[in-house]
Amino acid sequence: MLEEFKTEQPEFYEYVISSIEENHKTSHAYLIETNGYKEGEKLVLSFVKFLFCQNLDNSSTKECDTCNICNLIDYNTFPDLKIIRPTGLQIKKEQIKELEDEFKTMPEGHNRIYVIMNADTLNASAANAILKFLEEPSPGIIGIFVTQNRYKMMNTILSRCQILSLKGTQDSFEDNQQNDIAMNFLKLLETKKEHAIAYLYRIFNLKTLKRDELLEIFKIMNQMYEEILNIKCIPSYEEKVFASYTEELKKIADKHTLKELIHAQETIYEGESRIRANVNLGLFLNQFILQYSNQ
Repeated sequence: MLEEFKTEQPEFYEYVISSIEENHKTSHAYLIETNGYKEGEKLVLSFVKFLFCQNLDNSSTKECDTCNICNLIDYNTFPDLKIIRPTGLQIKKEQIKELEDEFKTMPEGHNRIYVIMNADTLNASAANAILKFLEEPSPGIIGIFVTQNRYKMMNTILSRCQILSLKGTQDSFEDNQQNDIAMNFLKLLETKKEHAIAYLYRIFNLKTLKRDELLEIFKIMNQMYEEILNIKCIPSYEEKVFASYTEELKKIADKHTLKELIHAQETIYEGESRIRANVNLGLFLNQFILQYSNQ
């Protein structure tokens, strides 16, 4: 129920109340930036229920959670809702084509919603295909794009969406061994880059390293750089997602110019794309370290 997110996500909650419930203004496309919020997917599905459920009390935003529509959404069997997730490490054009075909056969006159989870994993062909939905929206069709970081999305998609940014919780990434690996790898890149790959060899056996494991490390480093840039640009910045690593992140922020930090984050983001592209991981890491160091 949306009511349960009122305290943790007040801005999102207030938007839903003021813009959608009170003013009856619904966008044809939303981009929800989760910022590591651990209940992000649950919130998205509650939002979908809010848009669909016909049993809402006008004085509250509690979904009934008992009607046929809400139950079908819970079991992902509601025909007017399509949820797309990555197949492997990417969302492919074929998945978008399937979405188009399904929605073309549905009768008009009622809402239909598609949700793209991990929307930043849309490959180039899929991203171009989904633009058709955004550029020529059909009546009653609403798109919801869900991503950890809006800046991983194509500008052509961003510009056509109502952006709703969630507040990350401090424990979203904490108490996680992968965070320690990502932080240690970043520190070695900053101080002893020649030891960075050796460190990963000690942690992982690169011969059997799963691509998604390394990808997760790079995603965390990208989120850490979001925090580094906030520390650099906002002196009073306090909403720290990686509170346990504040001192280390501040050292990186103080060491580099803003231009250098942006270059480093772009290198990490490009690294995510290359990991998904089935490159040789050992060769990729050598190239990545050289590119990262060229600040």
